[in-house]
Amino acid sequence: VQVLQTLSILIQNLRNQQTVYYLFSNNHINEIVSMRFDFEDDEVLGYYVNLLKAISLKLNEVTVQFFFQAGGPRPGSSPATPRPASFPLYTESIKFVNHRDPMVRTAVKTLTLNVYGI
Repeated sequence: VQVLQTLSILIQNLRNQQTVYYLFSNNHINEIVSMRFDFEDDEVLGYYVNLLKAISLKLNEVTVQFFFQAGGPRPGSSPATPRPASFPLYTESIKFVNHRDPMVRTAVKTLTLNVYGI
């Protein structure tokens, strides 16, 4: 929970574009976004959705590339079963589009509009 909250605050307060690029350029944010958390805990869910929304507010034509994972061959598997392309920021958030909490639904809608606005 503390990591989600800290990352969200950090991302919201980034002003220098180079810092945004540096933070987003490695795949660590995608790994955090793709982690499985206990979403039955409303506190965890709130911080998670807030983090996703904070990331989406920093998206532009350049930063979006850091969250899109191109498909290709899977290491150690046959070329017949390639890894599909993915966009974890969007695919993980869209899971909550029909959540019972209006704050969560609103955050997902905001993220969706930010992604489509690029």
